[in-house]
Amino acid sequence: MRAETQGNIEAIEKTLKLLAQRMDLETAPHRLEEFDAMIEAPDLWNDPAKAQKLMRDRQALIDALGTYKLIDSGLRDNVELIEMGEAEGDAEIVSEAEAALADLAQLAAGKELEALLDGEADANDTSWK
Repeated sequence: MRAETQGNIEAIEKTLKLLAQRMDLETAPHRLEEFDAMIEAPDLWNDPAKAQKLMRDRQALIDALGTYKLIDSGLRDNVELIEMGEAEGDAEIVSEAEAALADLAQLAAGKELEALLDGEADANDTSWK
């Protein structure tokens, strides 16, 4: 495997680790179940602000899980393709998988930046007055 490709793999793995930490991947499925149970409560919309926050938090978790799974599966699939291509001497497959990993590394870098910038103060207005 080329050094550039190995660097992309390591960068993607670093991003996956950060994303997993930010959303607490181990507890995320359980928290999603809790959110789903809460949105089924008949009195949910008695407090619209609380309901909207719950829906935003639930959607943010769904999005985070989806992003993690997309990047993780893309990494695994393309590494596997590279290994198969190298074993079979198919340079075209290796080249396509390496290009896909480079694209995935760019996506992962963007998601990593979003995760680092995301937080409670994220909605604060930063404009100069």
